[in-house]
Amino acid sequence: MIWPMTHARSILIPPGSPGTFHCVSRCVRRAFLCGEDRLTGRSFEHRRQWVEDRIHELAGIFGVAIWGYAVMSNHVHVVVQTLPEAVAGWSADEVAARWLRLFPRQDQNAEMRAEVLAGNDERIAVLRERLSDLSWFMRCLAGMAVLISAKVLPAVLGNLQNPYLAAIGKQLASGALNPLFWVLAGLCWLAALLSFLGQKRRQKLLEAQSSLDTLRAMSWRELEQLVSEAYRRNGYQVQETGQGGADGGIDLVLRRDGQVTLVQCKHWRTQRVGAPVVREQFGLLTHHQAAAVVIVTTGDFTPEAKAFAEGKPIELMAGQELLALVQSVQRPSSTRVTAVDATATLPTASEPTCPTCSAPMVRRTAKQTKAVFLGCSRFPACRGTRPI
Repeated sequence: MIWPMTHARSILIPPGSPGTFHCVSRCVRRAFLCGEDRLTGRSFEHRRQWVEDRIHELAGIFGVAIWGYAVMSNHVHVVVQTLPEAVAGWSADEVAARWLRLFPRQDQNAEMRAEVLAGNDERIAVLRERLSDLSWFMRCLAGMAVLISAKVLPAVLGNLQNPYLAAIGKQLASGALNPLFWVLAGLCWLAALLSFLGQKRRQKLLEAQSSLDTLRAMSWRELEQLVSEAYRRNGYQVQETGQGGADGGIDLVLRRDGQVTLVQCKHWRTQRVGAPVVREQFGLLTHHQAAAVVIVTTGDFTPEAKAFAEGKPIELMAGQELLALVQSVQRPSSTRVTAVDATATLPTASEPTCPTCSAPMVRRTAKQTKAVFLGCSRFPACRGTRPI
């Protein structure tokens, strides 16, 4: 099958998909990867070995087999077989070691970093998937081609007939535009920081949920972020499409074990989701050739919607099911209680439950007044208290 180049490999070939693929990676137009440039007369043949060495290096790190390759003047052909089953058999130490070979850091102790990384089961699961992902393999291979193109681009632009492009080439060669590259690098770091803060906000949002009332108090955008974080903790790779808005479309794309699941979130507090919405999502499931579709709402579904979904790969997740999903991936309440107050003890059978979320109460001692009271075991997500 031939897929169009306008689609990302990660969408065409979900992570964890086994198979053999013929991939092509091109340099920018008129920038030579290797060979002789007829325009300038310069030879870049020595770079061919660089690319070949990089292909063999990556094949020794990723869970792939290279069946053939061809390094051309401005593009590379690679026939790659992905081996997710082989990667699944690697130990956590081996996954960590391979990843650190791929992205080493000179400012850190390699052995200590590998030991810390191997002990993070959640991170190892992500890296294990990446090491068998065709998209990540080609990304690391294309990085060398981009670096080579950046080195030759000033000379290529400087020899063009277009005066504007020639002027840019001369400025690149002289280093006059180097401050611009630092600005671009700063923007990249800023984007990474915003992404990190957004992830922390999602985690805090999920831990704060304790009842249907807290779910329904969220905005539609917060609901999408909550569902995204819940599925991410369940081991899914989550893509937030940003296409659904507040009323329709696909909000999330879930990928796990080579399967694609579409998710639509409906933040309807009182109105029930009807059959037309379910039919629309079933059409999108067929159009995108997904394995299943999940429709999430903080309310409920009409009998007609439930009848239409019966027997189809459609999961209807109402408010109670959503709350159960969220609570199943929240951090254990006992861990949070211990971190807040070491004097907290479990309640007896006669002690009441939390007035806010109905969770078990625990005995606590106020740090300042030393007064004893009952606090919710889900603190700080819930701050319900009772006097003793």
